Amino acid sequence: MMIEDLTHPDNTYVIIEPDEEDSTWFASVALLEDGRYEVEYRDTLHREHRVTVETDLSHIAKETTIWLAHHSVINRKRRRS
Repeated sequence: MMIEDLTHPDNTYVIIEPDEEDSTWFASVALLEDGRYEVEYRDTLHREHRVTVETDLSHIAKETTIWLAHHSVINRKRRRS
């Protein structure tokens, strides 16, 4: 729903990150001028950075949810060590 609610000119992006002071990872979705969405995944600890441009909101929501869940788990394990 957060992605569906993106509109021009004042609500063009959403950033999803953990509620931590030293967070090293996040995902963001930005609505481009042409109606497509730029999706960015970044995890500095694991040297991961990927940017894609998508049009299918269902695909964006699914892939972003999977990526966020995976990185939540691996970064939680790191904090426990």
